[in-house]
Formats: sequence, structure tokens, C-alpha cells
Amino acid sequence: MGKDSDRNKSRDKRRRSSASKNATNFFPGDYIWVEPSSGREFDVAIGARVVSIDGRRISVEDDTKKSTVLPPERRIKAMHPTSVQGVEDMISLGDLHEAGILRNLLIRYNANLIYTYTGSILVAVNPYQNLPIYTVEQIRLYKSKKFGELPPHIFAIGDNSYSNMNTYRRDQCIVISGESGAGKTENTKLILQYLTAISARHSWIEQQVLEANPILEAFGNAKTLKNDNSSRFGKYIDIHFSSEGVIEGARIEQYLLEKSRLVSQSKGERNYHIFYCMLVGLPKEELQQLKLKSASNYKYLTEGETTTCEGRNDVREFADIRSAMKVLMFTDAEVNEMFKLLAAILHMGNLKFKAKTIANMDGAEIPDNALLATVAELLGVEPRHLKAGLTSRSITAQGETVISPISVDSATATRDAFVKGIYGRLFIWIVAKINSAIYNPSMKKCNSIGMFDRELCCRQLRYSGMMETIRIRRAGYPIRHTFREFVERYRFLIHGCPPAHKGDNASSAKRICNEVLQGTDYQIGRTKVFLKDAQDSFLERERDRMLTLKITILQRCMRGWYYRKRFLLIQQNVLFLTVWWRYQIMKRGFARLQGAIKARRQNHKFTLLRVSLTGLQARCRGYLARQRYQQRLQAKRQRDKEEAELRRRGDNQRAKEIADRNYQKTLMEIDEGIDMIAPVQDDENVDDPQMVDDVFDFLKDGTVRRRGSMAPIGLGEAFPTTELQEDVSEYTFQKYATTYFQGNVTHQYTRRHLKQPLLNLQNQGDRLAALALWVTILRFMGDMTEPKYSSVERDNTPVMTKISGTLGRNFSKSKQFKEAVALAESGSTNMTSKQRKLISMTLKKKGKLTDDLMRQLKAEDTTEDTYRSWLESRPTTNMEKLHFIIGHGILREELRDEIYCQICKQLTNNPGKSSHARGWILLSLCVGCFAPSGEFVNYLYNFINRGPQGYAPYCYMRLRRTFANGARTQPPSWLELQATKSKTTISVPITFMDGTTKTLHADSASTARELCNQLTDKITLRDQFGFSLYIALFDKVSSLGSGGDHVMDAISQCEQYAKEQGAQERNAPWRLFFRKEIFAPWHDPTEDHVATNLIYQQIVRGVKCGEYQCEKEEDLAMLAAQQYYIEFGSDLREDRLRSNIGSYIPDHYVSSDEANLDKWLTLVSNAYKKSYYVKENVEYLRLKEDVVSFAKFKWPLLFSRFYEAIRISGPPLEKNEIIIAVTWTGIYFVDDQEHILRELTYPEIITSTSNKVAGQGLYGQTVTITTIRGENFKFRSVNSEDIRTLILFFIEGLKKRSKFVVALQDYRSPGDSSLLSFKRGDLILLEDDCVGDTALSQGWCVGRCDRTNETGNFPAETVTIVPSITKPDRELVELYATEEAEKARNMIESEDSKAEPAEKLHTLERYAAENFRMPTAGTISRRSQLTSARRGVTALWKYSRDPLQQPLLLKVLDNETLSHKAVHSYTAILKYMGELPTRSAPTDTDLTDQIYNEALKEEVLRDELYCQLMKQLTDNRNRLSEERGWELMWLATGLFTCSQTLMKELNLFLKSRKHPIARDAMVRLQKTLKHGQRKYPPHKVEVEAIHHKTTQIFHKVYFPDDSDQAFEVSSGTMAADLIDAIAQRLNIKSSEGFSLFVMISDKVISVPEDDFFFDFVRLLTDWMRKTRPNRDGNKALFAYRVFFMRKLWTNVTPGKDINADLIFHFNQELPKYLRGYHKCSKEVAAKLASIIFKARYGDDRAGLSQVGSVLRSLVPEDLLKAYSTSEWKKQITKHFNETAAGISRDEVKVEFLKAVHQWPTFGSAFFEVRQNSDPQYPTKLLIAINRHGVLLIHTVTKEILETNPFTSVSNWSSGNTFFHMTIGNLINGTKLLCETSQGYKMDDLMSSYVALLFSNKQLKR
Repeated sequence: MGKDSDRNKSRDKRRRSSASKNATNFFPGDYIWVEPSSGREFDVAIGARVVSIDGRRISVEDDTKKSTVLPPERRIKAMHPTSVQGVEDMISLGDLHEAGILRNLLIRYNANLIYTYTGSILVAVNPYQNLPIYTVEQIRLYKSKKFGELPPHIFAIGDNSYSNMNTYRRDQCIVISGESGAGKTENTKLILQYLTAISARHSWIEQQVLEANPILEAFGNAKTLKNDNSSRFGKYIDIHFSSEGVIEGARIEQYLLEKSRLVSQSKGERNYHIFYCMLVGLPKEELQQLKLKSASNYKYLTEGETTTCEGRNDVREFADIRSAMKVLMFTDAEVNEMFKLLAAILHMGNLKFKAKTIANMDGAEIPDNALLATVAELLGVEPRHLKAGLTSRSITAQGETVISPISVDSATATRDAFVKGIYGRLFIWIVAKINSAIYNPSMKKCNSIGMFDRELCCRQLRYSGMMETIRIRRAGYPIRHTFREFVERYRFLIHGCPPAHKGDNASSAKRICNEVLQGTDYQIGRTKVFLKDAQDSFLERERDRMLTLKITILQRCMRGWYYRKRFLLIQQNVLFLTVWWRYQIMKRGFARLQGAIKARRQNHKFTLLRVSLTGLQARCRGYLARQRYQQRLQAKRQRDKEEAELRRRGDNQRAKEIADRNYQKTLMEIDEGIDMIAPVQDDENVDDPQMVDDVFDFLKDGTVRRRGSMAPIGLGEAFPTTELQEDVSEYTFQKYATTYFQGNVTHQYTRRHLKQPLLNLQNQGDRLAALALWVTILRFMGDMTEPKYSSVERDNTPVMTKISGTLGRNFSKSKQFKEAVALAESGSTNMTSKQRKLISMTLKKKGKLTDDLMRQLKAEDTTEDTYRSWLESRPTTNMEKLHFIIGHGILREELRDEIYCQICKQLTNNPGKSSHARGWILLSLCVGCFAPSGEFVNYLYNFINRGPQGYAPYCYMRLRRTFANGARTQPPSWLELQATKSKTTISVPITFMDGTTKTLHADSASTARELCNQLTDKITLRDQFGFSLYIALFDKVSSLGSGGDHVMDAISQCEQYAKEQGAQERNAPWRLFFRKEIFAPWHDPTEDHVATNLIYQQIVRGVKCGEYQCEKEEDLAMLAAQQYYIEFGSDLREDRLRSNIGSYIPDHYVSSDEANLDKWLTLVSNAYKKSYYVKENVEYLRLKEDVVSFAKFKWPLLFSRFYEAIRISGPPLEKNEIIIAVTWTGIYFVDDQEHILRELTYPEIITSTSNKVAGQGLYGQTVTITTIRGENFKFRSVNSEDIRTLILFFIEGLKKRSKFVVALQDYRSPGDSSLLSFKRGDLILLEDDCVGDTALSQGWCVGRCDRTNETGNFPAETVTIVPSITKPDRELVELYATEEAEKARNMIESEDSKAEPAEKLHTLERYAAENFRMPTAGTISRRSQLTSARRGVTALWKYSRDPLQQPLLLKVLDNETLSHKAVHSYTAILKYMGELPTRSAPTDTDLTDQIYNEALKEEVLRDELYCQLMKQLTDNRNRLSEERGWELMWLATGLFTCSQTLMKELNLFLKSRKHPIARDAMVRLQKTLKHGQRKYPPHKVEVEAIHHKTTQIFHKVYFPDDSDQAFEVSSGTMAADLIDAIAQRLNIKSSEGFSLFVMISDKVISVPEDDFFFDFVRLLTDWMRKTRPNRDGNKALFAYRVFFMRKLWTNVTPGKDINADLIFHFNQELPKYLRGYHKCSKEVAAKLASIIFKARYGDDRAGLSQVGSVLRSLVPEDLLKAYSTSEWKKQITKHFNETAAGISRDEVKVEFLKAVHQWPTFGSAFFEVRQNSDPQYPTKLLIAINRHGVLLIHTVTKEILETNPFTSVSNWSSGNTFFHMTIGNLINGTKLLCETSQGYKMDDLMSSYVALLFSNKQLKR
């Protein structure tokens, strides 16, 4: 005992000594730890601040604000500085003990900092209050921030998990633990809300995930003594994200539900929330149905002696529960059943049992049978069964069941167990129901974040293991990286560290740790690096710093390079400008010096000249004065002589008077001769009627037949043309004359003869012609006199004939003429001397090399004599002069500019009014016949524009028309001169073969094509081919065709021919006809009944007049019978037939005698009676169709186009000068006696080509026809191009419609039963709607081999199409397989290839050597032997028809999944390019989806796809396949780019190609590099556009004012770009707030600005197809329209932007106003109604009297009954007179906007919704979203119930029929669930407003 006492004393002494020592070490203000004085388990040291020190006693104030004086023996310890103020991460605490942890949490808790880190663990202390730290601003603050960068927060944990998931593509897990009341449930909800918020899609699935919590809490949470919302179950929530980080779904797992709480609760606790919420939240009707009362009436709810919970609103929470159930798709029936079960549980708790003895055993019974029946009814069971189950038990043993009663205690336990089972199963079902809504098992899972919530059996920090956790986190290495991951992420922190796949990762990892971490605490394992949180955070910070540094260096270098390059360019330009400026200064100085010298010289020269001229002038004036004096003297003498003579005659009285009068007249004439002549101004009126009549005096002789009944109209009205785009103001005639005129001739008017032409003409004949033209022009204009006498008799030879002869002699000595003559003489005898029966009828155009002309060409050179004779022999008429001038311009292109220059010269400063007018008339006639050269045309346009008002527009129009349709071949006709006189069109009557006539407008430039088109439009003729114009004169008929031949040329020729016959030109009896000239081989008379009727009338009239002759009388009788049936029907009467037979049968058959007439009556009657049409009573139209078909097959040669030609080479014919007749059956070579020399059918012809030899004009045109026998017929013809075009048109048309192909080679199916095998020369019949066009466009066909009768698919390149619609005979088929045919085809292909220059094209050969796999045996199939060119192994980088078995790139080959996708994509490419059979059309998106879908998702597949496309475009000889390949390349370059290594190859590949798409693809590639890649494959519009070779896509955009415009939209066009383009074109001041909207079906959806336009439309159409599939399984087609409207009304002030107000604001706001959405008084409504009336109807005061009929379009719906109709009328009229009457319609629209702008609902989007989630609001609500936020409006009163700014809305989302919104913070915000089909619009509008406001807020910062 003594030893113990001594030991205690010694210890107390040491304590006092230590206390004394400690007291001396502290000072007032120091912080210390005070050890507890008691020894209780949970007592720990407490922090305190030293207040004072008194010796050994220390006064302190502890953390509880309690002041204490510490005795000396009290143990104290100094506090580490980290524990004084507290730290955010407790790992950094210096006092690493429980007291330090507790104090750190306490300090932060007192500062409302409830979150503290322990490494990556977050410690949360329940504040038991609402803190403002869960707002939207906090969410944005913590989004995408590094862990530890901001103060601790639950959002940081969520963001860190989200970031790690996206960065490392790994699943994350958040474990939430703590004892009851610690806040696990609330923090779980906060993390869920944060994850949905940063996902930023406001999707419905996000809302569904959030809404799972209220339901689970209601059924799984309850009030406990420690926590009012304690979770009584464990749960694991797994949230699934897409690869883009968007929530796609979730899954909830529950366990360990506390079922005992159902039947018993501790004092102060409650049962599960759902029971209390249900009892206070259900309507009375539903409570009565469930027979429920208040909570105090139920045993299960009163065990804890409390039924309420302070701080919880059971009514509000029940509304949230029901809203959540709607969101999670609980049906009403399911909800009702749930409530029944809950009600049954409550009723069952009230069941009482009464003891009863049954069969000597203790039993129980239920005394309250009514209550039992209620429970049974709610459970849906029989009461007796329920009673038996609760009061008895059954035991089955050895096959026998024994039922025995149970005691009251057992029955009670059974009841409670039954209730637990029901509730437990219900809870499991609820979780499963929630999962069914938020989890899709088929959903591709990318990554997920799991939250694990469990109740640990611990108390406070000691039991939570926090101390050990901190120590472990401090001592351990929780962060672990594999060497490869570590090196890949941090290798650029040191120099010289190779990439992870190239170096030793272990040594690299050690280097990084040694150099960067520099001895800090880390460990290197065998395969991983182990780090602490501090080191990991340091590495991440260093990585961010280094990345920023490197990027900054890169930016600095790039900017330095850019600005240096820019500087050097500027420096170079400055140097150039300096040199240039100095040169200009020096040049100006020298010019001034030079000018001074020249001025001195000129001054001296001028002085001498002035002296000389003064002397000369004096002499001239003296001479003139003397001459005038002599004239006056002579006049005086004459007067005296006259007076003397008169006196001598005896007239003395008047002699002096008469003599004086004549004398004065003579003096006046003398004086007038010396007056100055003033020039006529260009703008003077030259359209004086009298003057024009004088010019056209030659038209007055005789009368002119009026042609047609249509009144002439102005030329501009009949033939509107566009204005010139080029500015021609600088092209003055004076400038041209100064530059090009010869000698010193000026540009001004003169009467002198020219010594040489104005322009430099090379040909002597042209020079002579120019001088003759000058004289003729001056004589026409009245500036030169005519010859005084006629030396020759009048000649009727047309002037054009003489000109042709004269110019022919000029041409006769040229080289071109000699070659033409030599070729012409190689033919046989003269053909013009023979009778041309067929040619004279329908020859299209005669050749220019006639015999007369040939003789003139070979005559002596008498050109000069000819022109002298023209000028001097006799006076010529104005008509002859016109023909002479215009004829030269037509026949000699070299003289055209000369003629125009001569006319323009004479019109410049012309002093004579008559001459000036005649000159403009001449110019107007010339511009209607020929156009100047390209060098002079702009000068002529300028000259015409400066001309007089009467003729300038007329000449301009005529010149434009002449340029469009080409030069004429004949001078103006009499009709044209009449039209030119009145400056109107020409009325031309055209007769149809049914006798009707149509009159058309024409002018000098009108062509047969234009008139035919006018006719077809007038009579609605659809089948226009083969109809032509014909002109007839006397017995001559000529075809004008339906092409570019000028109609007035034909009329002019007719007038000249009439003159040759001695008739007057103006009365030439020509007529124009419209008739069928040629049939197409595929002509079907049933397609166009108008055409059929015209052809029928032509045939019956042709038969009557003998044009179409029948060899057999039966055929003629049949045609007559058919005509009778069509005219009179089935009633055959002999008298009627006799009277009409003369109109059916040619006259020479029936006019000879009566016997012939009877004979034909009999023949026609018999034919009529035997005919099918009488028996079947067919329609008349069908019979006409039969007549047309009969004529087509009967007279093919008479329905032909005929062309003169001379054979040059080829197989011999009987004659060389032939007629080529092109008909629907083929080509006929015919002589002039109509003998057929050779016939070629179209299947025999391979092709036709034409050629034009330069410099030989019409004589150098040839046409070649190549046959299947290898023959080449070559002809010379002026119509060579027409012949070739017509032949190829027929051949190509037959090929497209043909069902017959011939095999060019053997083809054997490579084991595929669907493919057809055949041999070379086999005839194959196409099947399954497959025709020749299919083979030409798709590459694969379906057909049946005629030899084997087998059917299958085959490649189109193995066959050739037979141009025939009937089955070819065997002989013809065999010709296709001959060597001659093969040679002919090869020759054509070789000529085509020669035409293309051989250039070095870039290929993938080098790239493939390093990056492609090696070719394998499986790569080449037997199909590669289709042609001889493919024998052997084909390189992988070249074109191939064979599907790939493996991908091309090695980097794709390593991945089996990607390999399969690459092969699948290549197969789709082959199908699109026509290499493999497919049922998809090229414009379908099925194939393009297969090609591009996977490449859009996987970067490595983009390289593979580009390689595949370049491969298929290398050495591809199949033109169709190549075109399709370029289409795919064009689409690809607009979707995505490739890697940098392949980009060089792709650019070189595109640059080296000459294909037109290649250049556009390069531009698209650069745009894609700039704007980024697309998200979805091409839209159908893009695919269709490139398939039709349209690289520009124009999209129509509609506006609210019912207008629309087209805008270009490319693959790379983003919505924002299109918005800016539209705003700019509409001249809107700002595009902010405007948006594009796509209307598809019944949806109108806004296009996000940062989306590609076609991506969004594609997404929308795909979504519509998924939601609304077709019943037949086919793809649904959804048409869409694009609208442009204002979406956001943030900065709208009426009157600030007028265009926006008029186009958008007024038209968008007015409908909302009229629907009654705004709160408006009836007085204001009346005023606004007057404004609206003015805006719609203007100043129509008469309409005010009818205002009642349009009241609904003026007054809001809800105010229509505020006044009577008459009162509304009165009020509106009053306000109209006061306000609206004096301003314009545009101004009243602005006034309307100004009035509405004052209302808080201006610019709102209104939504009518239903809600049941918040009892304080009515069920029906009107929600308005505008710049103020979200407004809740009463639907009846229009009162604003609440305005919620966007800053107060923390979350929102939308579903198909719902819109959900949370107002307030994330903890206790108000929820509003609205039922509406417009939820997607509300969601989008909210997002747009918030984004805009946030963006503006950021800009202000």
C-alpha cells in the first residue's frame, strides 16, 4: 500500500509540474486542447481559447462559449494551426485525433459549411434547415470543375463521378452511408438532381428518374425519433448514360424493407408516409368508396401515439405522389388498386379477435363481420375465405389436410404477417413498375453511376470509422493507374517520353514520378502506380497547366506565323505601292514637262496657223461676199430682164409687182443657202406618223391581206426578256470608232463618199461590198441622190439571189470554196434537174450549193461591175435597198459590224430629221435579222440605249431576240415591214388539219419551236413530239420542223418566189399548217387524245387528196367505213353514205361514173358491217386511235423527216446524192425518184456522230452512221447535227423502253441461286418491271434467258441493250455477238477515251502499301473474271465489283466488330453504285444509312469509308458506277472528315480528278473541317439533290405574313447560319430571338441554333417514323415545311424595327390576341378592333357597315359578348374615325403592337393545360412563357396568379402528354405537373429563354 501511495504522489507531482510548465508556454489568445476530466466513453478533448493566465491557473473559453478556469492539474495541449480555423480536407489536419475532427466539423458547421472532404470522401453534417446552396447558380458553378478546385459540396461529388465516367469511360459508384437522420436520403436526391441538371437535356426520362423518389419515400420512409423522413429500406440506384453523357435510364434495387413498422411503432414515431398522405389527400368521394376516415381511427397508425409530423405537409406531398405516379406511367386503375390495398391494410389492423372454444381447442372469431366484409371487398376475395385464413390453419400430412382453429394471439400474429406480406409485395411491385418506366433492358449501356444507400450500425464518427478512414487515406494510396494509362495521361509532363504503345511504360512511369512528384509519397508496383489524393490532384493540376502552356505556345507560334506572313505581305504591298507612287509622281512630272514643251510647240504652231487661217478666212469671206454680190447682181439683172419681158408682153401694170416678188424670193433663197444647219438630237421624236409613212411609202401600193384575227401587241409584252446584267455605259460608239475605224474617219454623220471601209476587212469582195453598202445606206436615209435615169429594164430577180451570186464570186477564190467544190463534184449527176415528187412535198431544208450558185461561183470575177451596175444602173426602191443592206448582213458575217458602224455613224449628230428617222428604221430592221460580233455588241447596246424614245426600247428587244434565236437567212418579209412600221408583233394564222385556225404572235426572230410551243399550250397538246410547222405556196409545201428555223425566213422566201412568178410580194398566198411530221417508235395514240384527233384529221384528209395511198381497195374501204362510223355512229343508211362517200374516197375513184360509185358503196358497206367497232359499239376516240396506228404502220416513209445529203465514204450506194429519210422504223437512203437504196433499222445502228470542219461553214458539216455490221456511212449535209440528234434520240428512247438485251460475254453464277447464268450471244428478256432504263441506271437487272428459260439477276455491264420494243429475230441477235459488232463498239469507246486527256491521277497505291492489309484469296471471287481486264489478282486500292471479306485498313482489321461493320458498309456501297443487285432506289436513304451510320459513330471507320470510296473511283470504267461513287463522295465530304494521315491522300485524290463533283467535294471537305461533323446520315433531300446532279439545294422558308422565299441550304448549313441569312435578306436589324421551325405532320418544332439544319430534319423525320409507323410495314413519308418566326421576345420594342414588326410581330401577336389570351377591357378592344380593321381592309368604309360578319377577326373570343353586334359596330366605327382613318396600314400595325406591348403578357407563348399537382391553383391553367418568366394565368378572368422568373425555376422537363416544372431550390421546391400535348414546346421555349439570358449575363460580366 505504501508503494502505491508513493507512486500516486509522484504522479500528481509530475502533473502539477507539467501543468505549471504548460501554463508558462501559452499566452492569451492561444488555442489549446483541454482533456476531459471524466472518463466516459464518448468524452473527448475540447478546443478552447486562452483568455488569461494567472500563475498556474488558466482562464479559457471553450468551443461551447463556456468560460472555465483550469486547475493546474488539468491536462491541456497546444492546438495545431490547422485546427484553429478549420480545413476543407481533413487529411491535412495537424491534430489527427477525434477531437480535431470534431472541432473541424463544428467550426464549419457554425459557419453553415456542412460539407467537408476527407480525400475523395465527403462528410456531410445535417444542418436541419434549408440552406441556399442548392440553386441553379451552384449547379453551374460546380459543373466541369476539378475535384477540390471549389469548396466541398455534394455537387462536387456528383460532378467528379460524371467527369470520370465521361473521361475514362468507366462505371462510377457513389456510396452514401450514415446513421438515421444524417441526410442520406436528401443527399441522394441532390446527386440525382445534379446529374439530371448537368445532363442539360430536360428529357422526360430524367424527370422520371427524379420522380421515383417521392413514390419510394412515401412507401419506404417514415417518421422516427431522430428523423422525420427516415428511409426504412436500403436501395441501390444505377443511372445509365449515353456516350454523349445524357441520361438514358436508371434501375433501382431495394432490400431490407422494415415491414414490422406496419403493425407497430415506437412512441413518437409514425407508420409509412403513404398512409397519412392518402387519408388527408384523397377526395371525399374516394375516401367514401374506400370507407376510410381520419388517421386516428386506425390501430396501425396510432401505435406511436402521433399521426402528424411537424414540418411535413401531407396534403402537398400526396399531390406530389400522384403527380409522380403519372410521370412514371402508373395507370389510374393501378393507382386505384394500390389505394385499395392500402385501405385494406388499415381496415385489417382494426380487425379484432374474440376467444372461442372450438372442438375443445382454443379458437378465435371475428365479431365485426361488416368490417371483415369491407376488407374482403377491398382485397377482392370472399369474406368466408378471408375469415378462414385468419382464424384457422391447415396441416397436410400423408395426403390428408387437417384444419384446426388458432388462438387469438395466433390470429393476431397471422393478421399482422398477412399485412406485412401484402405491403412487401406491393413495395416490390412499385419498384418494378418504376424500373419498367426508367429502364430499358434492350438499351445499349455505355456507362453508369451507381448510388448505394445503407444504414450502418454506428454512432457518431467513432462508429463510422472516420478516424481510421482519415488515417488510411493519409497513409494509403487510394489512387491507382496502370503503367499504360499513367504514361498515356501524363507523358507530356516530361521531355522525351514516348507514347504508351511505343515505349517501356514501367520505366516511363518511374521517370514521370521522379521528375514531377520529386520524392513525395507514392509507390511503384509491378503493373501500377499508387498515388495519394494530394499527388493525384497535383498531377492533374500540372497536366492542366502543361496543356495550357503547350496550347499557348502552339497558338503563339501559329499566330506569329500568321501575322508574320501577313506582315511580309503588307510589307511587300507597301513596297510595291511606294515604288508605284514614286513612279506616278515622276511620270506626272515628266508628263507636265512634256506637256509644257508640247504646249510651247503647239502655241507657236497655232500662232502661225492662226495667221495663215486669218488670211485664208479673209480671202474666203471676200470670195463669198463677191459671189453673193454677183448672185444679187445677177438677180437684179434677172429682175430687170423679167420686168422688161412682162412689159413687152403688155402687162405693164403688174410687171413691176411680179418682178419684185420673184426678186425677193430669189434673195431669200440666196440668204437661206448660207445659214448654219443644226444637227438633230438623239432624243428628238423620230416617230412622227407622217414621216414614218413617207419612209414606208412602198407599202402603200395595193392592199395587204390581213393575216389572222389577233390584234398585234407590243414586242415587250409578247416576248418579255431580262435586262442586261453587264453595265455597258462605258462602251461608247465614239470610243469604238476611235479604236477600230480606218484612216481619219470620225464617228459622226457625213454625206461624203468613203474611200475605204470603216473597219479593216480582209477580203477584196467584202471591201467592195462595204463601199456599195455605204452608198445604199445614204440613199435609203435620203442623204444621197438616186441615179437620174434607168439604163436597164426592170428585173424581177430577187435582190437576195443577186447578192448570193456576188458574194459567191467573192468566196470562189478562197481555199474553203475549192475544198467544198472538190467534195461536191465527187458526187454523181445533177439532182436538181429531175422531178422530185417526195422531196418537193416534205424536204426539210435545201442545200446552199445549188447549180446556179455553182455556175456563178466559177464565173469570171465581175464583182466590181456588179456593184457598179447596182449603184448606177437605175433608181431602186426602198424595199430593194433594204434587201441589199440586210442581205449582205445575213450572208456575210464579216460585214455585219461594218453595216452597223455605217448606220451608227450616220445617226450620230445627224442634222436631217428625215434622215435621222430613216436611219433608226433601218437599224430596227437590221437588229431583227442579224446580230453584231461579240466585240461590237456592247457598243451597239449602249448606242441603242441612248437612242430616241420611240425606237430605243424596240431595237433593244429585237436585238435581244436575235441574239437568243440566231441570225436570219432571208431579208425581212412584207409582214415584218408592216410590223416594224407600227412597232408591234406579227399576227400569224396557223391551220390545223381539222380545219381550225389559231392566230399567234410572232416577230422577226420567231422560230418554228416557239410557235409550236405556243400552239401546244393553246390546245393543251401533251404528246408534242413529231408535230411540225409546214408552209405552203401554190403547189409547193415545205417543212419548217419544230426546231430553230425562222418562220419569217420561210415567209420571205415565199414572197420572193411570188415575185419571181410575177405576183406582188405583199399578196403572196402562203399558208402555215401544223401537222404530224414523224412518229416516235414508242408512240401510243391512247396517251393524248388531242394529238390523236389532229393526226386522224390529217390522215383522212391526206387519203382524200391522195397524199396517203392504199394499194388495196379493202384498206381504203375500211378507212371510209371508219370515218362514217365516227361521224354518224352505228346507224348505216345508204342515202347518207352515198351523199358522203365523196368526202372519204379520192375523186379519181368515184367521179368517173355511177358504177364506180355503187362499187365503192358496196365495199364500204361490207367493211362497215364486218367491223368490230360496230359489233362492240366502241367509242369514237378508240377508233381514231386505230386509224392513227394503221397509218403509222402503213406509211412509215410518209411520216419521216427528209434531209439532203451527199455520200462521202462508206458502203457504196447506187447514187451519192441522196435523201436521208428518218422514220420511226429506222433510216432510209432514198434517191430523188423515191427509190429506197438502203434501209437500216434502229437495232442495226450502234451510234451516229456529227462533225463540223472549221472554216468551211455549212459545207463542212458531216454525219456518220455506224452499224452493227461494222459499216460506217459518212455523209455531207447542212443538217448533219439534226440527223445525228434525231437518230440518237430514237435509239436512246428505244433502249430505255426495251425489254431485250444480248449477252456480250459468258457469265456463270458464282454459287448464288438468285443470279442468272448465260453465254455470249444469248437473248435475255427483262422481267419484273425491269427495262433498258433500269440497266442504264441501276447496274443490275432481272431477266429470263431465251435459250435456257432460266430467270435471275445479272450485272448490266455483261449485256448490251437492243433498241427495240419488239422481240428481235435470231439473225439480228447473232449480229450483236459478232466480231464486227465488238470492233465497232470498241472503236467508239476508244474514240471516247482519246477525247479525254491522259493525266496522272493520284491513287492510294503508296498509302495502301503501308496501311492496307495484304490481299487474301477470299478477296477475289470468280466474278472478277467478268472481263479480260480483270484476270489475275486485283490490287486492293483499285476498283472492284467483288464484296470484301475483310476491311481494307489494318487498324480496323484488329477489331472484329468494326471489321464486320466495315464490310457491311462496303457491300452497301457496291449496291448503291450498281455493282450488286438491290431493290432500293438510289434516292432511298436505306443504303446511304448503311454506308454512313457507323462511320459517324466510329472515327476509325471514317478512314475506312474514304478508302473504300477512293478505291471504287480508281480505274472505274463503268460510267454509271463512277457517277454513283462520286455522289457518295460528295455526301461523305459534307458529313465528316478523315484522319490527318489520310487527309493528304484525299486532297490529292480530289485535286487530280476532273469530275465536276470533285471540286465541289473539296470545298465541302474544307467546310466540314471548319464547322465539324454531322450527327446523322444524309437527309433524303440531300441524296435526291446529288442524284439529280444538283449541288445547290434551295429550301423554301415560310413567314408569318403568308409570304415565302427560297434560301440555299448546304450539308454544312447550321440553323444559326440560315437564321442570319434570312434576317439579312429581310433587312431585319437583329436576328436575336428568331428561330427556324419545322412543321411535320401535326408537330411544329424549333430547330436548335447549333444543330446542322439537315441533321435536325433527319432526326425529326426518323422520330416521326418510329412513333407513327405505317401499317403495311413500309417507311412512312412525312412532308415538312420550314417556318421562320420570332421565338424569344426579350428586346422587342414596336417601331424600332419596322420590317420585323410588319412581317413577324404583328402577324404573330394578332392571333394570340384574338384567341383571348390577354387581359383586355372592352373599351381597349374596340379601339384595337378599329386598328385591326384598318390593317386588314384599309380605308374600306363600306366594310364598316358589314363589320358584324367579320367581328371574330377583330375582337378577342372572350369579349365577343361584351357588346351587342350593333354596339361593337358603333364603337369600332367611332374609334376608326378618331384613330385609324388618318394613318397608313403599316402604321396601324405598329400602333397595335405598341398597345399590346404595354401588357405583361406581350410576346408570350400561351399553353392551355390541366394540373392536379398543386391544390392552390385551379385545375385548368393558362401558362404564358415570355421575357418575364413563367406566368400562371386564370383561364376565365385572365388574372396573373403567379409570375415565376426563370432564375426561380430550378428544373423542368416534358413528356408526350406532360410538362413538369420545379420552382425554387432542389430541396423543397414547388412542383407543377401539367397535362398537355404541347410539353415539348414549353420545354424548348424555357431552355431557349434560359440559355439566352445566361448568355447575356455572361457577356455583361
